[in-house]
Amino acid sequence: MPVEFDVLKKPDLTYVRLVGDVELGDLLAYIKSYQAHPEYRPGRDELFDLSQWTDTKMGYAEMCAMRRAERTLYPKHPKTRAKCGIYAPSELQYGMARIYASLTELTGDVEAVVFEDMNATLGFLGVSPDDVER
Repeated sequence: MPVEFDVLKKPDLTYVRLVGDVELGDLLAYIKSYQAHPEYRPGRDELFDLSQWTDTKMGYAEMCAMRRAERTLYPKHPKTRAKCGIYAPSELQYGMARIYASLTELTGDVEAVVFEDMNATLGFLGVSPDDVER
């Protein structure tokens, strides 16, 4: 499965892993699966681990389409925004993650920040490395 996820209860977090060659259809399928999950809650913070993501044919247009599809995951609330910490250690991963983070800045419904270090990513989310099984 190119996109795997676990909904953690403690910490309250969705842990998403991209593995191998990931395309737009894989990300759209993840969004549907996550929304159908019994523990789904809009606005939950997310940890995206891109360290196993090796290739994609996605570009800016596909990232925009994915962003439009996932906007339902982040309800607009004037005082709180969901956090999305993205661990992207390689150049390809980091570049694609920055495109995504830039798109989230336009809508303001999620605070997406990209890191090259997993511990920094977890720190941004307020999560201890011991809390997340990698």
